[in-house]
Amino acid sequence: MSGGIIKSSQMAQRGEDTITNASDLSNQINNLVSSVDGLLKVWTSGGGYASFCREYNEERDYLLQFAKSLSLHGEDVVVAARHLDNADQMAAEDAMRIGNIEV
Repeated sequence: MSGGIIKSSQMAQRGEDTITNASDLSNQINNLVSSVDGLLKVWTSGGGYASFCREYNEERDYLLQFAKSLSLHGEDVVVAARHLDNADQMAAEDAMRIGNIEV
């Protein structure tokens, strides 16, 4: 993005890409969670088990929340792009209206 100018269609696409990436991340996290949960069924006792479970649950919750936040961010970007597109369209209509006024 050199120059800082972006079209609303590009912005919307980037928002959609962010949503897709967040969904992929969420799926990968869920696959990891399933794998670790399977391992925990085998490892049910021992000195480090409780500590590991506590830390694992905290990290799992953090990662799932991050994926959700990322998706919401993508949705916000798409909505903002639509607002910009609507504003551009309204400005163009206003400009045409002003140009058609005879003095």
